[in-house]
Amino acid sequence: MITLEQLETEAETWGVAVDSRILPGTLMGVYSHEHRLILMDSRLNCRQQRCVLAHELVHAWFGDEWCDGLFGGKAEARTRRIAARLLISVDDYRMAEAAYSGMEYPMAESLDVTVQVLEDYRTLLEGSLRAAGEVGLIPGAGDSACPHEPLV
Repeated sequence: MITLEQLETEAETWGVAVDSRILPGTLMGVYSHEHRLILMDSRLNCRQQRCVLAHELVHAWFGDEWCDGLFGGKAEARTRRIAARLLISVDDYRMAEAAYSGMEYPMAESLDVTVQVLEDYRTLLEGSLRAAGEVGLIPGAGDSACPHEPLV
């Protein structure tokens, strides 16, 4: 599992500064490509900081400036998928799912991610299973799966 400190080191390696301050509304983080700067809301707990920093680092990696409009929506969806994969390993997910019978709050806590990141990871898994079913690799996996059933 990648730690907050490792993410901070990665940002430094890429020449991206990380700072925190109170951000407006429900904004948890933002990346400015022009300034090579990630701002995170100073009210975030450690779990939220880890998730937000991973998310904003993905934006930095792709050089995203703003995620609005049609292209922005696709960039945001891509960023959420990659951040979820970065923060949750398949093995850790399997163990958490088995330990907590798929219940999202205790799973998210044990994986040290927000519920949103866990949901993003589950969406990613569901898409992979559907794709495998569509090409015949997993019989029945192309069918619509219940999002609360264990996927792995």
